[in-house]
Amino acid sequence: MPDHYEVLGIDREADDAAVRQAYRRLARTYHPDVNDSPEARAQFLAVQSAYETLSEPLRRQAYNALTARDHEQRQAEEIRERMRRIREDREAKEAEELRRRAEARRMDHVKADVDEMQKLANRGELAAAALLSKRILELDPRQADAYAVQADFALAQGDVRAAATAYAYAAQFAPDNALYLRQYEALTVAAAR
Repeated sequence: MPDHYEVLGIDREADDAAVRQAYRRLARTYHPDVNDSPEARAQFLAVQSAYETLSEPLRRQAYNALTARDHEQRQAEEIRERMRRIREDREAKEAEELRRRAEARRMDHVKADVDEMQKLANRGELAAAALLSKRILELDPRQADAYAVQADFALAQGDVRAAATAYAYAAQFAPDNALYLRQYEALTVAAAR
């Protein structure tokens, strides 16, 4: 629906004299007898429609009521849209917080399992430590210590190639650990013989 006040260039509180004055001013600019461009004709029709509506008190009152209702509906829709965005943002933040907490719990489990695996390895229970290392790697495939335990278990079983591969992963995921790199290099040389 066109905004008749905007078409005439007046505010909503304009009196009848202001409506007439705006209409006359625009009619002198856009009337087909004065301006023969197609845009001017369309503009004149809009000006004429606005004037007819706003110059008659009952039509103006009905128009104002209708536009007020439209305005309220637009505002209500904007509020609903804002609320939807707020709800989506809140849900996204809650989902991220749940994901973060789940990740923290998972990492706590991994840390506890790594501690237990290292205790088993230190006691010489390599088979149990290797079994636990597999579970750790399922939860966190970047856990260098778990690869080192698998390498030690493979070496205890006499599988030099598997031990070298496991130490390669351990060295890759813990590049600052010189021991893993030395073990890998030594096992690579031994496997080549």
